[in-house]
Order: sequence, then structure tokens, then C-alpha cells
Amino acid sequence: MRIYAHRACLDGPNPVAENTVQAMNEAVHRGFDLEFDIQLEPDCRRLVLSHDPVEWTSERNALALLQSPGEDRFHALNIKSLYTLPAVIRALQEFGTADRFFLFDFELVTDDLPACRFLMRSVREQGIRVAYRLSEREPFLEQYLSDKSITHIWLDEFAVPWVDRDSVRKLTEYGKTAVYVSPDLHGLRDLEHVGRRWDELMDWGIGGICTDYPLALRLRRGMQDD
Repeated sequence: MRIYAHRACLDGPNPVAENTVQAMNEAVHRGFDLEFDIQLEPDCRRLVLSHDPVEWTSERNALALLQSPGEDRFHALNIKSLYTLPAVIRALQEFGTADRFFLFDFELVTDDLPACRFLMRSVREQGIRVAYRLSEREPFLEQYLSDKSITHIWLDEFAVPWVDRDSVRKLTEYGKTAVYVSPDLHGLRDLEHVGRRWDELMDWGIGGICTDYPLALRLRRGMQDD
């Protein structure tokens, strides 16, 4: 199971350090994959590591990570706007690092689902992996299972813990790589409660978990393995 450090946080939310080159290098050095955000700076010239549009600085230089993702790392790149997409694809192709990333959250940047699906297919056809969101808002499990071209799933629970053993089993049996969004990313800060949910997902064979607490998750995974 892969552990994704949300915005490169290691031990809880850190608005100052998140989505910075230093934090990402540290998380990668510690053996974590990353979930991170990329924006175009306000004048649309450079790619910036940030959840919201900000000015470019060397500590938010997105190209640094796109060019050097770290050995054996496989990162989740959050598409924050469609304007960002061409520059991201161009950078991945130029650096030859497309196989180290998957792009996700296309569903949150457009309300037009058919257009969204067309865009995702076109990105895949350019050699870029794409994760399809599966949640109570996008209840498309059977559709995703039947589509062999869909390989990665971003598994989310916005309001209720709907993911169960059977859904994870089906995704695994059909060869889908599913990354689960930890409840702490939706505001649940009771780590013991969150930890019990981690235990369930790990027991069911989930492919990855994205969290603000990757150090705690790694410790919990080690305890479960023992």
C-alpha cells in the first residue's frame, strides 16, 4: 500500500510548509508519495505549487518536482483549473516523467460530465495517467469496473463512510488501483477514529491512502503488519 502525503504534510495540516519544494523533498526523502496542487501564477507564465493562485517563488517552483519526482515515487497531481493542464502535460512530456504521476480531480473543475470524460480520455491518449473520482457524488463503480481503460480510482467520502469491503474487493479484482481519501482531509481530527478507518481499508487491500498524517499511518501500517 502506498501512503500519499497530502500537500507534503507529514504530521497534520501545515499551511505554512504545505505545497513547498522543501516540504516535498522531505516527504519524498522519508519514502512517501505526494498529493499536491499546481496552479498557474496570476500572469499565467509559470507553474506554482499552491492550492490557490499565488505569485511564483523558488520554494513554489512546480517544475522542480515535475522534473525530479524522486526514485520509485508515484505522485497524485491535483488539477486545480483547466488552464493549468496544457502546461502540466507539456512539462511531463518534456521531462519524460509522465510515468511518475497521475492527474485527478477533473470532476471538480467542470460541471459538464461528458466534456470532463472526453478531456480525461484525451489526456490518457497523450500518455498521462488519470484517476477517476468515485464517491457518493460520482457513484459510478459498475461503469468504472466495466471500462478496461480506467486504471486508477480516487476513492472519496465527502459526507458518509460509504466505502466497504465489497467495493474495494471489486476494484482490486478488476485491476483498478484505488487511492482512498482519509477522513482527516474532510475535517475529522480524531486520529484514533481515523486510524480505525485506516485499519479497515488496509485490511480490505486498498492500494493507497492519502492523508495529512502519513507518519501516523505508516506507524499504524507497521503495527498491522506485525
